[in-house]
Amino acid sequence: MKNWCILLLLMGSALYGIGQLCLGNSTQATSAMFDPNWIYGCATGTSCSGGVQFSNLVACEPITTMDNCAPPPTGCGSATNASDLWFTFYATTTSATINVIQNTSLVAAIQAFSGSNDCATLLQIGCNIAGGPSSGVQLVLNGLIPGELYYFRVYGSANNASQRTGLYCFCGSTGLSNTPLPISLHLEATGSGAKALLEWSVTDGAAIDHFEIEQGQTVTELRSVASLAATIQSVTDVYDWQDENAAAGSNFYRIKAVDGNGAAQYSNIAVAQVEADSKFHLVGNLAHDILKVQTGSAFIGNILNLQGSVVATHSFLRGDNQMCVQQLPAGLYLFKNVDSGAICRFVVQH
Repeated sequence: MKNWCILLLLMGSALYGIGQLCLGNSTQATSAMFDPNWIYGCATGTSCSGGVQFSNLVACEPITTMDNCAPPPTGCGSATNASDLWFTFYATTTSATINVIQNTSLVAAIQAFSGSNDCATLLQIGCNIAGGPSSGVQLVLNGLIPGELYYFRVYGSANNASQRTGLYCFCGSTGLSNTPLPISLHLEATGSGAKALLEWSVTDGAAIDHFEIEQGQTVTELRSVASLAATIQSVTDVYDWQDENAAAGSNFYRIKAVDGNGAAQYSNIAVAQVEADSKFHLVGNLAHDILKVQTGSAFIGNILNLQGSVVATHSFLRGDNQMCVQQLPAGLYLFKNVDSGAICRFVVQH
């Protein structure tokens, strides 16, 4: 079960009630949503200037150790880690900054994650620790997917036990939202032989102008391979697209929805497993200066003379290819797919 910790701090004559989560070694990372209204001026290094304060001492006692269900911090110092308060946010752009100002009794650290609310599946995407009990700490995150839900925790980290708990507030944080982007965009991808079939649904997408289909061999090298105009007809619309140039193996896809002002929102990343297509076809068996080859997958092709010697080699990509044979004497030759071993004949005639 989740432990919801409510912090009530009496600040002057005002009483602030802030929802926070101390995981308490649970397996769920669902937590308090980061609220942009928590960002205040914070003119000095150790003052919230009357803003909303958090305490990992009051809210989480007697849980004074870091929750161990999530991956431990890496690259954030080697001190003893203490009580952690968890938050979630939706990314509004591809980068975000989490900025924490703490009081002089707390050495604060921030660790951010991608993944689901199951602690075991969380993946650290960034971590940083304050240089001391009054220096503040800032964590800059890049490569985020706008509209995606992310997690982070703020915790104390110091060898001195008195500096592992205390007060802090958010100051100058950017790129974080407590609500998802306006549309709902979901993608599914499946392999069908040597092709990939994509289907995505969009809800409340009236402002969308077009979609860009992104593809890559890994999740870090996605690039636009096609564009499709939006034809919004109802609250929820479904689109499909077929990639006939998918590479053999894993193909990663993402949909980029672009509105009329150029603002973009991204879908989830989906993967399709595609089979290799070893078939190839010579466009005519008579070549003058150019040999034209159509192939279902990339391969290395050799041209051999009738004695079996290789006289030319060329790399062929999936689709339509051309190979110059102007340098070859006129006559009969063999064309061989090195990968599959398939051979066919053709004639060079100048």
